[in-house]
Amino acid sequence: MRRNWRTTTHSAGAAEKGEIGKPEAVDKLIGIARSASPAEVREEAIQALADNVSDKVLSALEGIIDKDPDLEIKEEAVWVLSDLEAEAGLPLLIKIARTHAVVEIRKTAIESLGDCSDPRALQALIDLARNPVRRGG
Repeated sequence: MRRNWRTTTHSAGAAEKGEIGKPEAVDKLIGIARSASPAEVREEAIQALADNVSDKVLSALEGIIDKDPDLEIKEEAVWVLSDLEAEAGLPLLIKIARTHAVVEIRKTAIESLGDCSDPRALQALIDLARNPVRRGG
């Protein structure tokens, strides 16, 4: 089940201090999101990246979705893409919904698209309904 990262003490405290948006903090969050243990720490770092829209963050989330061995971590990264400001994650969500090798990740991306009010998300869902992806995962 997806948690709301804004309710966590550590992330909220860092956000209040204005630390999360600093470039060095973003780099640290990306590092934690990629490799920290336990998985809950990685999830919180991924969630904290939602307030830091940049090409670097998008690339890091894509890498986590493609390479992380933990399905729940991958799914959390997909949900964070859907939470990014100004629909910045939408093109990547559409790509994942269409092409990701893991069916559960495609389903999560499709569900995220369903929650989005952007017309591009609706068009992607229509396209997927007309031409569903048929591969194992």
